[in-house]
This record gives sequence, C-alpha cells and structure tokens, in this order.
Amino acid sequence: MSMLHDRRDDPVLEPSAPTPTPAPPARRGRWVPVLLAVVTVLLVELGVRVLDPPPPLELSSVEAQLKAEELAALGRAGGGGTVFVGSSVADVALDPARFAAATGGAPAYNASLLGSDLRSIELWVRHVVVPEAAPSRVVLALNCRELNGAEAAQDAYFRDFATAPAMARLQGEERALDRLYRWAARWS
Repeated sequence: MSMLHDRRDDPVLEPSAPTPTPAPPARRGRWVPVLLAVVTVLLVELGVRVLDPPPPLELSSVEAQLKAEELAALGRAGGGGTVFVGSSVADVALDPARFAAATGGAPAYNASLLGSDLRSIELWVRHVVVPEAAPSRVVLALNCRELNGAEAAQDAYFRDFATAPAMARLQGEERALDRLYRWAARWS
C-alpha cells in the first residue's frame, strides 16, 4: 500500500452540491400597506358619517351660526319685516314677538350677537343680515360699550368674527387652503 492517499476517492473532499440562491421576495406583499391605508381611510369616513358630528363652525360662534341659518330661513319665507341688531344688551332687551304683536304681526327677528362690537355688527348686517333675510327695516340698538371700542375684548371678538371662514369668504378674503378644505368637505 502506498502512503499516498488518493484524494479523489476521499468522500470528504468530494465536490459539494451548489448552494441554492435565495428566491427574491414575493411582490404581492408590497401592496399590503397601500391596501391598509385605503381601508383605514374608508373606515374613518364611514365612522364619521355614522357618528354624524355637527358641521364645523363657519362663523365665530354657535349663536352666530344658528342665527345666520334662521335669517336665511326668514329670507326663504319671503323676507321683509324688522330685524334687530346689536350686542347682548339688545339680544336680551328686544323681544321680536312682542314687537310683531304691537305692529300688526309683521315678521320680526332679533339678530343681535352676544359680546359684539360696532365693527362686527357692521360686518354682520352688511354680509349676513340684509343679504339673507332681506328685511324691510333694520333696527340698530347700541349702548356706550359698542360706541367706545376701547376694550381689548372687543378687538379679540372682532378678529375672531372677521376671520371666521364664512366671514372671510363673504368679504372676499378666503385663503386658498380654506377653499380647498371647503371643496373637499362638500365631496366627502
């Protein structure tokens, strides 16, 4: 026997089978995040429609928004009559039902807003009260607070009132982002 070992016969040194190359990842998994996002958006939209939250405020307060809707209803019913405007003093002091009874039953409405200042009253009358209700008369009820205009609270009220989405739109000062939001809300 020879001392030399034939390595070709050695089972340890036999050529091994080629190592398999890993398969590329499946492509169908890449659409899963997109599908989840679409399903999530649809579920949120469905949830919002089922819960039916109140519409966002278009004016600076719930009171102003409700009164604007009532003024529009008054206008759709033919308008006319008397509309009172002013601040909270006029809101609690002037009774439109009593006024209507004393004047023969002509329609009357109190469109006064709590805490309003003279500048806000002017915007309210010019952009909402007259165009929506088409009254025959507008009675402006003022006191020294509205005429003074020196309170910091009046500046804040006016800023909030004048920059509310509906007022900005009525004054021709609506931002492009607000127009886009309004358009999207109409279609959702």
